[in-house]
Amino acid sequence: MIWSNFSAIVVIGAALVAFSTGGGASSSVPLDECPDLDYSACDTLKPTCQTQLQKLAACIYGVTAPSKVPVRLLTERELLDELETERDVPHLERALVDLKLLRAGELTNSGDFLAQTVKRRSSVYRGEKQGIVLIDRGVPQDSVEMDALLVHELVHAIQDAQYDLDTWRPQYPSNPDTALALGSVTEGQATFVQYRAWAAMSGRDANFIDWRTTFIKLRQQLLNSALADDSPYFASDATFPDGFGATLASAAWQLTGPGYHADQFASPPLTTLDVIAHSLHREVPSFDDAPFQTPLVTDDYSVAEDTVLGAFLLELAAHQLGDDNTDPLALPLAWRGDKLSVYAGPNDETAWLWQIQVDDDATAQALQKLAESGGGLTAEAERDRVFVLGGDDPPAFLLDAGRAFLEAER
Repeated sequence: MIWSNFSAIVVIGAALVAFSTGGGASSSVPLDECPDLDYSACDTLKPTCQTQLQKLAACIYGVTAPSKVPVRLLTERELLDELETERDVPHLERALVDLKLLRAGELTNSGDFLAQTVKRRSSVYRGEKQGIVLIDRGVPQDSVEMDALLVHELVHAIQDAQYDLDTWRPQYPSNPDTALALGSVTEGQATFVQYRAWAAMSGRDANFIDWRTTFIKLRQQLLNSALADDSPYFASDATFPDGFGATLASAAWQLTGPGYHADQFASPPLTTLDVIAHSLHREVPSFDDAPFQTPLVTDDYSVAEDTVLGAFLLELAAHQLGDDNTDPLALPLAWRGDKLSVYAGPNDETAWLWQIQVDDDATAQALQKLAESGGGLTAEAERDRVFVLGGDDPPAFLLDAGRAFLEAER
């Protein structure tokens, strides 16, 4: 299931006007790669419009259009009813709440979880059979913006036909960090095609748009949105893949041409550090795996979750805990690995240990102070490592594991 973030199109709209030197937006300006297609605005709910936009999406993406994809318009409530599901992750939620990445109930209550997801999105690709759902918020469906949004979702259908997304994703780790990194491929490509279509349909000559600056502006706007959100865990999925991924897709397209997407699917980034570094044209640092400890299971405690939050969620947590660094990407670039171990204890208690390695001592010390002052958590740091403890009176075995991590030889 792939969701799309409509707020990004609003951001890019102003950016395109600012950076285009073409004429007015009274008529379309065909893209060089697709000179003979129909760029006129149309009603996304009409089959003829869907066919028109599917051809446009496929052409910009550089492939033959797949078979027709169903398109539906649903209200938030109708979509929530269709998506209703059960989640049972109270202990993981507690750790994320302690880190101020979530509010209580947002992950464990299926209604809250889905509502938080849906409110940040305007469309979703639900697979070949269920097709594309456009969320009805009273916005007319015959505008260039809505046409471009449908183009975005049609790209996901094309990706599915070309690369079998349900087979592609499970090849890689299932933690939040890797999920965001993989999303930068699928969402980045779809966002890149969406905005080229938007520009052409709006009467902007794509050859005179400073795409690099435009996507940097988008990235910064969505980064600011994630930092300001009161549920950063959900916000990360609605901002990071589009903002950072579009930058990468645009750069790859400029470098290798229409076949860029095959390379991205063949060798996707697996961490948000990789994505951020590439997006900023920095060399991805090489480093050895950190000596993360696996706490021993006791009679009273059992493992509920072992996962990796990653560089981007580390920044969002640090910001929520009080970090006011003027460069919000400095901390993600310093990330060298993390492991969040969550345990279920007696009487439904939760205890968790977050082990983090960064690239210097000062960053580790700063993270310790943030955790202790901003979150009232237990934290210790040594050299370039820090661990944070939280939950209901964390047991001694987690403290011992954290200290063993600090003391482990390289």
